Amino acid sequence: MSGEDAGWMAYINAEVTAARAAKGWGCQVRRRWLVRETPVSDSPVEDYEWKLLPHDRGARPAGSDFAYEGVYYVLRWDTPSGKFVFQHDAHHGGDWGPHMEVETYTEISPPLWTADVAPSESGGLPPRPPAGWLRDHLLALVSRFDPNSFCVT
Repeated sequence: MSGEDAGWMAYINAEVTAARAAKGWGCQVRRRWLVRETPVSDSPVEDYEWKLLPHDRGARPAGSDFAYEGVYYVLRWDTPSGKFVFQHDAHHGGDWGPHMEVETYTEISPPLWTADVAPSESGGLPPRPPAGWLRDHLLALVSRFDPNSFCVT
């Protein structure tokens, strides 16, 4: 992972940790399913997603037999658009069906520059927002939207 990606990982980890701590929730960081064949050392920040788990500090609810069942929000960084994608309130059931064609999400556009940093001209990642910026957006979004709900039954 490049230094720029590592800086973004650290920023997102800190912001998600602050949001989950404010709510008393659990959190998981994982690589996206579509990149599982890529070696971890070759994965940039956009290969990862952060799950905010509103129930029982991250433990699966009683009756969850499958690791991918549950109630959660998902945050990821989309490098091509330069935005965060925050998935919420998409109620899914079963392995296949109409839910495979629909996602409910909010895009979060970070400021392209701060008073101290000019916009990136390298075509890479934009400068990171100040501490607390993403946390505040996450807290506002979880107060407006219900989490994802997914089960295989």
